[in-house]
Amino acid sequence: MRNRIGLIDIDSEIPNFALMKLSAYHKSKGDNVEWWRGISFHSKYDKVYASKIFTFTQMAYIDGNYVDIDDLPKDVEIGGSGYYINKKLPDDVEDFIPDYSIYPNCDYSIGFITRGCIRNCDYCIVPEKEGKIRQNSTVENIWRGKGNLVLLDNNILAKPEAFKEVILFCKKNKIKVDFNQGLDCRLITDGLAKFINQYRSVIKPELRFAFDNLDYKNAVEKTCQLIKGRCFWYVYLDENWESALERLLILKRLRQRSYIMRNRRVVGRSFKKFTILSYWSNCMGAMNKMDFYDCVHYYKDRSYFSKV
Repeated sequence: MRNRIGLIDIDSEIPNFALMKLSAYHKSKGDNVEWWRGISFHSKYDKVYASKIFTFTQMAYIDGNYVDIDDLPKDVEIGGSGYYINKKLPDDVEDFIPDYSIYPNCDYSIGFITRGCIRNCDYCIVPEKEGKIRQNSTVENIWRGKGNLVLLDNNILAKPEAFKEVILFCKKNKIKVDFNQGLDCRLITDGLAKFINQYRSVIKPELRFAFDNLDYKNAVEKTCQLIKGRCFWYVYLDENWESALERLLILKRLRQRSYIMRNRRVVGRSFKKFTILSYWSNCMGAMNKMDFYDCVHYYKDRSYFSKV
């Protein structure tokens, strides 16, 4: 007997990997899988899964309507790092190749070469969720024979040989790879920088790094010296506004591109200077065209900031 399975993608900005595997698993059993059509249709489903990536998400856009997460029926099985960090897919589901058909507009392959991380950053959930870094899959198993690659590894440079295998595979197959979560500049060596410079054309849309703490300023400067051309840098912003500003000034001096990643604690009307800092960093070209002091004075009377 075929079961009717409903899926809810609460807040993924890219195809939801867990839901794709659940879909593949149930289809292998002959079940019908579809996107959940809402509470009024709930009794027609035998099982409904929901995935929540971000802790701050409260509303889900379902079948043309916004639904509060707390209003979902109690028997909906919710998972994801934004809901319950330690909940994992069963092993027999995890082993399935993801079902791309539920995201028909996805023209690339997505996956993890590695899981976990060697770092233990206090704002990051990866150590608790995934533990120490380990090999998870191979690029041959992830790529579906068409389109480019999007890899979700949290620190693939901690496995440099795996990183090189991905690059060489992409070069051989004439495809591009997006290291979506960014790379760890502290792991850049002379040899690795030379390798990246040689094959940088296969890394798209940009070569991304993170500059989340002033403690590794020297590693940032060394990376900028070794890597040819401008790179893109994620800059973590918490209540320590001065630290973020100093990191941005370093990147400006080094002629790099940056993007502020704001902690949710520093969002709102009382954090206007954080908003201006984010605008200076994230607005295309603003950081290159003006100093931060000029940015503050240029935009301080604009209605955008008066509403923040």
